[in-house]
Amino acid sequence: MFESHLAARHFGDGQQLPRSISEHHVLHQALQHNNGAPSNRPSAALSCELLDLSAAVRAGVPRAVAMLGQYYPLFCEAFPDPDTRSTFEECLRDLRHSNFHIQVVVANGQVVGGLHWWLIDVPSIQAQAGQDPAHDGERALRLGVEEHIWVDRTMRGLGVGHTLDQHLRARLRTLGADAVLSELKNPFTMELADRVSDLAIGQSPEARLRFFQRQGRLLLNASYKQLALRADAAPLDGMVLTVEPLRLGFLEMTRSQYRSFLREYFSRIRGTEYDIEADPTYRDLVDTLVANDDDRIPFVELDETHLRMGVR
Repeated sequence: MFESHLAARHFGDGQQLPRSISEHHVLHQALQHNNGAPSNRPSAALSCELLDLSAAVRAGVPRAVAMLGQYYPLFCEAFPDPDTRSTFEECLRDLRHSNFHIQVVVANGQVVGGLHWWLIDVPSIQAQAGQDPAHDGERALRLGVEEHIWVDRTMRGLGVGHTLDQHLRARLRTLGADAVLSELKNPFTMELADRVSDLAIGQSPEARLRFFQRQGRLLLNASYKQLALRADAAPLDGMVLTVEPLRLGFLEMTRSQYRSFLREYFSRIRGTEYDIEADPTYRDLVDTLVANDDDRIPFVELDETHLRMGVR
């Protein structure tokens, strides 16, 4: 999901973090203003810091949990619907998992954005059956899932979201990932209430779509919805998955690979103790897959035509 919201407060009390937890980036402002009018002066550069809260929590950095507590309300402002986000306790639980990351963008001591992502290993059919994975058959997959990306609305147009997305792609390539996936509300099937909610935080579904199109994303042509994140939450319909291949030639999934991905990903976000096989959202998606005679799920253009047609 992608949101943008005002979130400027002093962060971290100036605490110095280890180099592995803090990275510096330079964003070039695309448009300068002079008394409200655009200027042709050279672009200004904005220095920002990308803090890895997951690395800080797992390394036992003093104040890491307090920093999460400082960041979390800003994240909630960007995603006001509790059904779309994890609780503070769930974030902390997931941060202790080696495959979950929260990275916070800080500029001049102010939080201006964040990126939440998972690394999901999808076992091969052979591995799931207890067979030798060296035998011919489907390969295992490693997929990055961009769960949440948000940017302070005062920082729009400066390339913060693009820089976050580029950073994630580069990181995933070093980890040997096959692709990066992201959830997206389908702007052509959204309910009016969802659009009103978007307007309340200064965002639109069309803006989200344009963002992912600019990043070169494709559409994973299979049915998708977000399962209920907890017992008192509701599942989210009208969702699709965008995908960007990171491995040459990776242009489709099989039904079994997609099913395995759903099981692994949903198990991570609900907790390993949760019985995902009994989850109604997961079962509904599996039933839809089984009803589809085509074993291949292609990646298609992320455009109005395919979104209006609906995924299979």
